[in-house]
Amino acid sequence: TELEKLRGGKTQWVREVVSTGDSLVTESDPAEILDALIQINEIDFAEEKHRQWRIIFYFEHLVDIGDKAVPEIHSFLQQNEDIMFHTGRNGSPRSVAVSRLNFQPLFPTSLRVGLIETLERIGGEVAEASLLELLQVTGRGVEIALAAQTLESMAPGQYTEEVLAAARELLNEPLKSEDDIGVDTETRAYLFRLLNDFGDETYLEQ
Repeated sequence: TELEKLRGGKTQWVREVVSTGDSLVTESDPAEILDALIQINEIDFAEEKHRQWRIIFYFEHLVDIGDKAVPEIHSFLQQNEDIMFHTGRNGSPRSVAVSRLNFQPLFPTSLRVGLIETLERIGGEVAEASLLELLQVTGRGVEIALAAQTLESMAPGQYTEEVLAAARELLNEPLKSEDDIGVDTETRAYLFRLLNDFGDETYLEQ
């Protein structure tokens, strides 16, 4: 109050601008935000942490937009492409252990990981449907594990069979050969851990 008196009421004006800013966020174009995330590694920031701030800022934009952002997110996830973010010294390591459905890095290591977490934040049936389709197209064990955790958080027990079916389907593929066809050992490790977390003993012997 004393500061407002000294500054001629300017502090109150700032409060009003900030309080009305949320409506501007929800009118943002999710396609433009995704494009910005795709190109984020090309920008030269003064410090690497500033890149992280910008990445988090964009993801929060998508969360604020809500259901209207899901189609663009879904479209990107269906392409099976990814962008690994430059994280600097303070970033999370690329390999994060998945155990007891606990995959929560402090900072998203890639665009796909961030978008999966964004779908959880948005919530609702449309976001759940997008995650279910992701299970059918991804060949990454860590993504199945993350999508499984996310769906379990959003709708406990409702999508167990779909998650297990996706994990089993990848496990039925051969290990990668010299021509890079098949599933790598890291992916299989994630899938075995996922089955264990859900109490599925189909591949216990392996």
